[in-house]
Parts: sequence; C-alpha cells; structure tokens
Amino acid sequence: MQVSVLEAVEERRVNRQVVNHSANPPGNGPGLGLALPGLGGRARRRPDASADPPLPRGGRYDEVLLKPGGADQLRRTLAELFAKTPASDCGRTNGRTAGRGCSFLTSSALGTSGNPPEQLPFVYASEAFSAGAVVDHLGTLATKFWDVAPEANVLQLKVPKDGRIIILGDTHGQLEDVLWIFFKYGPPSEKNWYLFNGDIVDRGSYALEILLLLFAYKRDCPEAVHITRGNHEDSSCILHYGFRSELESKFPEQLSAVWNTLTVTVFPRIPIAAILQDQSEKRKIGVLHGGVPVNLSKSAGAGNGDEVPAVKLIGGLTRVNRRRQTFQQLEEGDIDGRLLYNLLWADPADSEEEKKSASSRASKFVEKDTRAFCEANGLEFIVRSHEVPRNMRGAYSQHGGKCVTVFSASNYTGSVGNVGGVLVLRGDTFEARIFEHWAPPWAKLAEILRSEPNRGASPGGDNSNISNSNNNINNDDGLSGSSFRGFSSWWTRRGKSGTNNSAEGESNAAAEWEISLGLTPREGGYDLDALAVLPSPLVASSSSTASFFSGGVVRGQEPVGPREEAAAAARAQRAQFMTERLVEHKEELFKRLSAADPYCTGCIVKASWSRNLLEVLGPHCENLLTREVMEELWNYWGLSQPLKYVRFLHRFQIRDSPDDGSVLVDRIQAVTKLQAQLVNFSAINLEHLLDPNGDKTVTSEEFASFLPMFHVHIPPWQVAALYETMSSIVGQHPLTLDSSILCLSLISQDPPSLSSDSCAESAEKVGRAILAAGWTLPSVFRKWDTSGDGFLSISELEVGLKSWLSEQKNSHNDDAGEVEAQKVCCRLQEVISPRDKVSLFEFVRVVAPRRLTLELQETLIKEVLKHVWRCRPILLELLSRADPDATNQLPWEVFRQCVFELNSALETMGLHALNDIQVNVICEIAAAGSDTVRYEDFLRGLHVEDINVSNTSSIAPPTKARAATANSEGIATSTSSPPPSYLDWAPVAAALGVSLQGRKRIPITAMLWGHCSV
Repeated sequence: MQVSVLEAVEERRVNRQVVNHSANPPGNGPGLGLALPGLGGRARRRPDASADPPLPRGGRYDEVLLKPGGADQLRRTLAELFAKTPASDCGRTNGRTAGRGCSFLTSSALGTSGNPPEQLPFVYASEAFSAGAVVDHLGTLATKFWDVAPEANVLQLKVPKDGRIIILGDTHGQLEDVLWIFFKYGPPSEKNWYLFNGDIVDRGSYALEILLLLFAYKRDCPEAVHITRGNHEDSSCILHYGFRSELESKFPEQLSAVWNTLTVTVFPRIPIAAILQDQSEKRKIGVLHGGVPVNLSKSAGAGNGDEVPAVKLIGGLTRVNRRRQTFQQLEEGDIDGRLLYNLLWADPADSEEEKKSASSRASKFVEKDTRAFCEANGLEFIVRSHEVPRNMRGAYSQHGGKCVTVFSASNYTGSVGNVGGVLVLRGDTFEARIFEHWAPPWAKLAEILRSEPNRGASPGGDNSNISNSNNNINNDDGLSGSSFRGFSSWWTRRGKSGTNNSAEGESNAAAEWEISLGLTPREGGYDLDALAVLPSPLVASSSSTASFFSGGVVRGQEPVGPREEAAAAARAQRAQFMTERLVEHKEELFKRLSAADPYCTGCIVKASWSRNLLEVLGPHCENLLTREVMEELWNYWGLSQPLKYVRFLHRFQIRDSPDDGSVLVDRIQAVTKLQAQLVNFSAINLEHLLDPNGDKTVTSEEFASFLPMFHVHIPPWQVAALYETMSSIVGQHPLTLDSSILCLSLISQDPPSLSSDSCAESAEKVGRAILAAGWTLPSVFRKWDTSGDGFLSISELEVGLKSWLSEQKNSHNDDAGEVEAQKVCCRLQEVISPRDKVSLFEFVRVVAPRRLTLELQETLIKEVLKHVWRCRPILLELLSRADPDATNQLPWEVFRQCVFELNSALETMGLHALNDIQVNVICEIAAAGSDTVRYEDFLRGLHVEDINVSNTSSIAPPTKARAATANSEGIATSTSSPPPSYLDWAPVAAALGVSLQGRKRIPITAMLWGHCSV
C-alpha cells in the first residue's frame, strides 16, 4: 500500500464532501462560499478597502525581496533563513499539520524571553518578510505578468534554440526541492527557462516562499520563468490542504490582506495550460496539470455517445473564463466548468475497465483519449503532474509514451519516499530527458549553497547579471552537445573530484549527497521510453503491502538516514490512516465485536478481531485493507490474546489540540477515575452527595455539582452531555438516584473481570433475578444493610441473600437457592479488600448482568467530536463563508449556527443529526471559555490519538493558551487526580452537613468508612 495512494484516498474523501454537499449561496458565484466572479470571494475585499490603513512593513528581508535584480540573493537568503527548520513531515500526521512546519522563532527570542516556546509570538513578519512587502510583491507582479482575458489561458512558448526549458511537476510547498533544482540545473536565465506545472501550494510549509522566489525571478528575467495553474491554486482547495494554515501561521494579524491578494489577484490570473514548440513551430508538446478532459457533456440523460470531440487548446480552452473555482459542485450543462475541472484534476487510466471502475478525483482518460487530444492539438505528447508516479520515480510514461507524469517534490510530505524529477527539453533538438533528485534536508542544503560559486547576480545585482547567469550552458557545464551526456558526466565528476578548491569542494558535497542515495543519473538522464520499466529506486516498504509497517525498521528504532526516515514516516502515516478509519466506525465495530462475544466476557480472539475489522473497515479504505495488513496492525499496536475489545476501541480517540489547552474530557476515563475514589465509599454519604434534597432523583444540576467534590472537573456542557447519555441509556429524565449509581458503577474502560469458576455466573444470575423482580440493585443493597453504615458485611450479605433467595424460591423462581448465596458471597470476597465489608459500587459491579455493562460501554464509547471530525471539510467551508475577511474568528453563536448546518450533510451520510446539547458541547470545546472561536485552530487541532502511546490524560492540568482563557472566564478545565491519602473535603463535608473540626483536610479512610457520616 503506497502512502501516495492513501493521500489520494484522503483527497477524494474531502472532495466528495465539499462537492456533494456544497450549495451556491444566493447572489454568489459558482461553488460554496464564492462571492466574486473569480477564485476569491471567501475573503472578499470590502468596498472601502482602499481606505484601510497601510499594511505594516519592516521585514528584515523586505529590501531583498522587492529590489529588482535581487532574485538570486533572495534564493540564497531563503536557504539561510530556514537552515535550522525541520523537513516537511505532514504525511506523518496524515495531513493534519500541513502548512504548519515553519515554526519561525529566532534564537535570540528563545534565549531572552524566559517564556516557554509555545507562548512566543510568531515573528515571521519582522524576521523574514512583512505582509506589506508580500502583498506588494505578489499583487503588483501578478497584474503585470498575466492578462485576465481568456486568450491568455494557454501559454505558447518557443524554447530558445541555444537553450532549454526545465519542466517541474508538483512542488507542494517543498522549497527545499525548488532550491535544490535551481542549484543543480542553474537558476532561471535567458537560456535556462523553467516551467512550473502547478500545485506549488499546500501540504508543505514554504509555498509562500516558492511563490515569492518565482515572482522575483520572473520580474528580473520575464521569459525565464513560467507558471501554469494546478488544482491546488484554488481558494477552496487551499482552505483544506494547508496553504491557508501556512499563511495564518506567518501573518496571523494580516491574514485577510495576504489571502485576498492570492485568491483574488494571483491565482485567477495564472494560465491553465502551455504549448511548448521549437523555433520552427513544427514540433509541439502540451503541458497541463491534470489530464485530458473527457465526458464534457455529462448531464442528465447524456450517454457516452453524447461526448464532444477532443478539446482544442487554441480556440477551445482560450474562450473559457478561467477566473473561477474548480473545486466545487458543477451544474448540469456546465461544459466550461467540467473542462477546467478535468484539465486540473483528471488522472490517466491504463484500460477502459480502470476508467470505469476506479474512483477518481475527476474523469479518468485512457490512451485513445490522449491520442485524440494530441492529434487535435498537433502535439507529440503531453506532460502532466498531479500525482506521485506509480513507480516512485521522478516521472512515469503511459499511453504509448503520449502521456508523461512529472512530479518534483521528492519524499513528498516527508513520508512517501519517492524521487523527485524534472523533464528537460532542449531547444535545438527538441529532445526530452528526465533527471531525478532527492533534496537534502535544510541544514545540508544551506551548507551546500553556502559554498556555491556566484553563478548569478551578486547581492543587490541587476537584471543583466541574472539574465546572463547561465549563458554558458553550451560549454562543458551542463546539457551541451548533441545529447545530455555533458550534464550527467559533469555531475558525476563533481562527486569524484579530489580537489580542495572551494567551488569543487561544494560540487563534491552536492554530488556526494545524491550519490549516497544511489541517485547518480545514467549518462544523459532517462529517455521517455525507459520510464515505464524503471524499478522503484528506494526502500521496498514504500510500495509493498507486505511491508505495511515493518520496512526493515523496528517501531521505536531511530532512523539512520533519509531513506529510513521516509520509511518510518510512511509507517506512521499508514498507522494514522487506519486509526482514523477505526474511530470513524467505532460504534459499528463495537456491535460486531460484542456480537462475536456471546458470553459477554469483554474479550475476543485474534481471528475474530481481524475478520470483523476487515469487514467493517475494508470498504472505507477503498479495499486497501488485507489480511496481511491486519496481521501487521496487530503487531504494530502491540495487541495480545485474548483481546479486551472495549479497552482496544477506547484507546483510539478524537482529541483537540493540546497546544491550545484542551478542555475536551475523556468521559469514560473521568468516570473510571471517579470510581477509584467511590469504590470503597459509604453508600449513605454517596447518596447524600448525589441527592442532597432527598427526593430520590438526581437532576443534571445535582450531577454537575457532585463531580467537583471528587476533583473531577468537566466543563458544563460536557457534564450535560454525560448526564444526557446516562439518561438515554436507562430511559429516564431526570435520572433516579439508583439509576445514577448503576451508571457510575458500571461505566469503565474494562467490564468487570469474568471469573473462570461458577461464582461469577451465580452472581450475575442473582443480579438478573433482582432486576426481573422489579427491584434495583442499590435498593436491595440498602435492604440488606441492616447496620445502616452504608456497607454490607459478609454476614449481612449472607443473611440478605438467603432471605431474598428464599422469598424468590417461594415465588417459584428456579434461579434461587442457598447454594447460590454461597457462590455470590464467594465472588464478592474475590474482589473486596481484606476488610470484610462490601461497598455499594463493588456490589453493583459484581451482580450486574454483563450485557448491561456492555450496553453502557457501547453508549459511552461514542466520540463527542466524531460528527465534526467526519465533516471537517463541510464545516470549514461553512465557517469560512461566515468569515469573509479571513479573520479565523467567529462569535460563539455564529459558530454554533454553522455546526447546526452540518445536520443536513449528516443525514445524507446516514449519520444521526446533532441535538442541542451535542452542538453546545462542540462549541464549548472549540471556544474553550471564550466568546469567540478560532475555528481553523480548532479544526486543524482535531486528531485521532492512540492514548496507549501518548499517555495523555483527559483530566491532566491544562498549561496552554486556551486553558488560560477558559480559567479566566470561569470555565472548569480538566485537572490532575487528587493525592492518594488526603483530599480537600470541605465541599463534601458541607454537602453532608458535618463538621471537619477546624481541619481543611481529613484522611480519605475516615470518609470512606463513614466516620463523618450524618
């Protein structure tokens, strides 16, 4: 199972939600949230925007960015600026941290502030580039570079006869790859052109810097840099896949202005496709991001026979308004919309069967479609990008060499393990070759570039320096002569040179880096015919299902090199993918696993676990799950037989971000910790605390007041949700006192253990008989407690059991008998401490039917945030529509209304709608005590966590910003468990009406044994 396949599965999940559940707001353009006739609109400009105060300036490198002729200096500056930052690794978190890898904090700030790092402000705008400089640079140059007229949809470029053009595929925010490519093949110049084929943004954390650098080079040498638009250069796409998060992390106070510039001014102007031709205009190739548009006439009643002829780029695409979203629901008959969608989103298929059966991000196209498209446009072949090549190489050839996929982000997202590639097209011979690379990590990259000879402009140089920086490519430094052998031989020689010359030393370091990874290119690179048969160049685990997690590296073992690091990240991503699917279908899994447990033991064998998970989760993983994968999951999670399936399902939970001071409480864990304090507690005192007015009911207010007495602090709406869940289980509102005790006794991470002898069976049989006779378990306990101390002695238990069983025998109940009484006493003695007393909680847990216990577990195991988790794309669209100025803040009530709007989508997905309490719980968690919600922080922070690995406690003390806000607003957040011997019993004593005789603390045992009872 390739990690790149998982990434495509995730992308399709998001696409289906946004496209299928989006609706066009009245008066807006096509697509959810679109308010302008362009790609912008989610953060639209106000009519009085010109009156807004000027954006702040003063970034340390603003002058380098804005100075004409400074592009090469900017390139060097970027390498130094991020020299100490980590490599891209959003794949490890299955995309949750996309765009957030640039944690830009200066060493001076870290050394002098005295504050922990998480409390330091972002300093990007002062230490790198200010918002004012970025907006000026991108906005001004975009209007200069590209005309908005449809005629400009297609770039028509003649490759310089004595030069070359280097085509890049997706770079996805991986600036390391762009800098390495510019270093390896030379910066842009009059004879060294570059074409970036879309998907510059999202995923990685440096997409903004790539755009800044490309615009700087295009400013200094306009003919040397060209860009076509990918499917991710779209205002809705960047909302979901990381670029919006990247911008907010760098400009938290000026996000709206930067967002507007990119979505309203820049992205809508970028051309859609390109035609590259030789000087004679007789030979041409096409460049488009996704693929060949097919099924353009798809509408109600349209069949395959209604399809339109192959699209012509000139005359067909050049009449379409490109200033629109493609990530949206298409109306029937919207051929232009479908044309753009397929050009940017389509993937190739190798057969008609694959075209019809495979789920795809757009209509798939086959070889006959590609040939028809090339013939209609006079193209020798097309170059596309959009996906990691299936052979994990830098490029892949399909459709008889007519369709070539080029992908330039090496080790995509830090976990895919692929080699990056570029296609180099010569101007004189029009010969195309593929070259591959693996970008070094930041520290190594900065070290290599630091000693790089000044091939381009000197710092602060002028245009002539840039444009002439690579005029010597026809010498023995690159792609010279009649073939590409010059470049490969030169690059290989760099690694073998023994000279100590600084330039040669730099060359040595660069060549040695790629040679160490086995990436020394064949002489002259690879021709296109060789691409289809090239083996995967890296670790087998990158593409092997059999190596789903192992890959030659034991879990917990430190990676020893780039390949091993990629393999480790890939394993983490695959595990994360599976845990997310498990949590999304936890309730269905519980039903299946408990059905495989007829005796309600709470345990199942491995074979049953594997079979049921495969049947439940397989369809939701697009059938990527196999028995071999299940075996590796079992080992990866460290499971053993017999498996306690309640605890197994409980260990994977949806959590919000701990960096924001989580106020989300694990309900099962909170009640389990409460049980630890109440298991030896006097029933009399317990009842006084739960039911202070003695009316034999426990209201939600009484329940909320009860928990803090035992240092279980749960925010108000989450307490309400817990009470509502208990109420729904027993079908009572308000809860009776006995039902409250029953629920609090039985809710636990593990059902009570099942003894191997007949005592446990007898105890449960007695419990069933008590309930069948119309009694409650707590009421029988009280009846047998003749001493009135809130406990049952063994003698009281024996007398009570014999008496009650005798009564039942006289009522012709065959389950009764003196032998049963002895067995129940034996069972209770197994679980109580050496003292000869049984508490109410112990009694209930021993005699309650195990089926009842599992029913309670099934209800409590539901994730309070599951609906939000599953519908994150839809909710983010709704919230961003309500925030047109991209402030990332919404009032509680507006956020609440957007959450309510999810219900229509939930119903179409076959899920239960959210009720008032559930919606308020979600708002409470998202706001954390504030009257506003930073919605993107909340949604981005949602993640599935393995609590067995993280050891995070749901009632651990909060230490971060959101918890501080919550405390300042008087909202209870989770706290640590109390000391083992003493507690502050003042609230308990006050509730019981007893005196502590001047003591603030008393021994726990005094309260447990009723020494302070009324």
